[in-house]
This record gives sequence, structure tokens and C-alpha cells, in this order.
Amino acid sequence: MTAAAGGLFGSAAYLEASARHDGGTPDTLVLGGVQLPVVVEPGGALHTPYGYPQPTGDTSAEALSAAAELAARHPRPWRLALAPVGAGEAFAAALAAHAPAVSSRPIAVHDFDGGDPVERFKGETRTMVRRALRSGARVESGPVTPAFGALYRAAMDALAAPAHYRFDDTYLLALDGAGAVQWELHDAHGLAAAALFLVVGEEATYHLSARRRTPDPPPGAANLLIAEGLRHCRDAGAELCYLGGGRSGAADDPLLRFKRTMATRIVDRPTFEHAP
Repeated sequence: MTAAAGGLFGSAAYLEASARHDGGTPDTLVLGGVQLPVVVEPGGALHTPYGYPQPTGDTSAEALSAAAELAARHPRPWRLALAPVGAGEAFAAALAAHAPAVSSRPIAVHDFDGGDPVERFKGETRTMVRRALRSGARVESGPVTPAFGALYRAAMDALAAPAHYRFDDTYLLALDGAGAVQWELHDAHGLAAAALFLVVGEEATYHLSARRRTPDPPPGAANLLIAEGLRHCRDAGAELCYLGGGRSGAADDPLLRFKRTMATRIVDRPTFEHAP
């Protein structure tokens, strides 16, 4: 293994933050000519960082096939969940011949076509964006601040979310090095909702978001934040943005249904495991 591979989820800042959050060490899994960002767990097992990492290096079909064979014979246990598009999708197809997927989740993706991303939202969602604007809500953007962490962790507490999803301020502030931009929506009561978008090169992701519990944010607040975040990612040169999946792997998951209204496609993202 060597230094971290490239891409948004393999960038040094992102991989180091993810590894620290997971209690592991950032590294790169080298499989012939293919490199993949991974976190090394204290016991030596490997897993890909939270998100949608891409393999880098030689990503030809032949190289990915050979890499999959090497992965199947690797001396350490691993768990790999890859980007569901591009080289990640191709590597997943190659891995499937050697290590059956243990799970699969539908992921919402927004592809940029040069126009306003909102024009590709479903009709009712475009209406919600306009409704939020008419409410007088104010949208601001800037670097990541502790205000996001406080709002986010309060939301996770209300949802009784697993500890893995309670990202601390050290993790969040480190995302500045991974192209993070914090989007905030303010109303008459103050900060109502916030979202973090990351963009590096051609890839972007709607990473985390949270809303005030009481009083309720204006209707359409989340839609407006995502609209502004997507516009930023488009202007930064991204070709697509991962909106993510639901809270479960179910196709009718409410969170996935919400994201689907702003996506241009839904793709499956399998997870593979290997136990030598």
C-alpha cells in the first residue's frame, strides 16, 4: 500500500478526516495498476471511506479485471463500496465475479448539462424552491463553521442516529481541504437549515445536511439549499453530484424519495466483502 489515491473521496483531506472519524489510518490499496483509497482498521482490515470512492491508475477493463482477481486473493479482510458510476461502477462489475455483493443501495445522482439544475427537478420540487424563495428566506454560503456541527448533531440526536453518523467538528472543519462549502438558510428565527457540498474536479457530493427542529424551517428550505449547492458544483466544473441514498436500502425509503425528485438518475451501489 502507498499514499492516497486521487479523486474527491481519495483526496488527502477527505481520506484523513474519514479515517480519523472511523478510528483508522488512511492508505491506498494497490491492486496491480489500480489504486483505491481505503481506511486501515486497528485490526488490519480495510474498508473504503464513507462516500463514493473511485479507483485510479490504470482503469482499463483489463486492469480492473486483474485488480478484482488480486482483491479476491488479498491476505487481509476488506469491505469495498465504490462510486456507482465510471471506473467505480466498472470495478464493481469486475469484483462481482469474485465476491458476491453483501448489500446494494440505490443512489440518487444529478448530472449537469450546463443549464440550471433546478430545471431538471420534478415539477413539484421546482414549486417548493419557488415557495422557499417567496418566504423571504435568505441563503448564504461560505467555509464550514461550528454552527453546522451543532445543528447537524442536534438533528442526529432527534433521529436517534447511530454514533457513526455523529460527525464531530474536527471532521467537519477538515473538509475545507476537500472543496467543502457550507450553505445556510436563514429566516426570521435565525439559522433554519444548512447543507455541506464537496466538489473536487469532476465529482461533487451533497455530503450532509440538517434542519432546525422548532420552529419548522420554511417549506422548501432543503430544496432551495440543494438547488444553490448544485449550482455551485456546476460552476466549479463538476460533471455530476451524488445526492446519496436513503436511510435504508429500500427503494421506497422516504429520504431517497425526496432526493429522487432532484436527481437525473438512480443507480445501484453494491458493497462487497472479503474474508480470507
